[in-house]
Amino acid sequence: MIDLNDIKTYFHFSKDSKLEIDLQILPSSLLKENKPHLFTPHRTNFYHVFLLEECYPVHRVDFQSIALQPYSLLFVGKGQVHQFDALEKYQGYELIFTEEFFNITDFDMQFIRNSLLFNDFFNRNVLQLDRSVYQKFQLLVDGLQMEINQSDVFNKHYILKNLVQNLLLIAQREKMTKHPLPTTFVPGYVSVVMMFTDLLEHQFKNNKSVVKYAPQLSITEKKLGQATKQVLGKLPKDMIDARVLLEAKRFLTHSQLTVKEIGFELGFDEATNFIKYFKKSTGQTPIEFKSLYVTHDLIP
Repeated sequence: MIDLNDIKTYFHFSKDSKLEIDLQILPSSLLKENKPHLFTPHRTNFYHVFLLEECYPVHRVDFQSIALQPYSLLFVGKGQVHQFDALEKYQGYELIFTEEFFNITDFDMQFIRNSLLFNDFFNRNVLQLDRSVYQKFQLLVDGLQMEINQSDVFNKHYILKNLVQNLLLIAQREKMTKHPLPTTFVPGYVSVVMMFTDLLEHQFKNNKSVVKYAPQLSITEKKLGQATKQVLGKLPKDMIDARVLLEAKRFLTHSQLTVKEIGFELGFDEATNFIKYFKKSTGQTPIEFKSLYVTHDLIP
């Protein structure tokens, strides 16, 4: 097996951490001094929620440079490759937590994996707020900080988890208010796409055929295609290819793995098959793609 830490993956919490949740006030000199990896592309094994005030940082998530505005919330999911701007440009808060912290029940796991905040297939991982609405989140953060600062007390984990979930629920409500789903969507299609997206995230390396996904969702291939086409304007195969290519691009630009190693990690038996697959979708060979990014200084 290839070591996935070749794209550096960072684990903020030690194995003996009692509660895998943290809240940092930004800017934080402690982060800057002890976490130099923040300023290079990296993965983390936890979720991020940035709550930003009077600042204008540019945060990079995968291959997007996101210019952030005051009173905005940015959601970065577990495993995404991202990179900080100069830390002094951030003012506000960074909330981080792991799945292990959040998933107390089976419903919690379903909530976090299907949340439109961290898994928004519409690519709207920023929530821009009015100052008055942002202040509501400030109160929620204050409550979280007070509870985090408590010594080991009865039900602390449950209270913190519920406070985090309330913050996410309110953020999701604000997001749906600002960006409502079209009323023309067939009922249930969004849920189908969310479930397919979740399956895809866990299986894309070894499962690149639509025929293998549809039965897991208890629907036909035709029904799955109708759902993704209406909600996203894409066919299921397009979504599978996009996810494979995203991971390929991550490895090509943020790791030292060879093309052969990347192809093997993504489920291709032969390097030639991976190269053909990549070129068919992008018009470039993997090496050409990597060289283009290096040449244009797009790899920080």
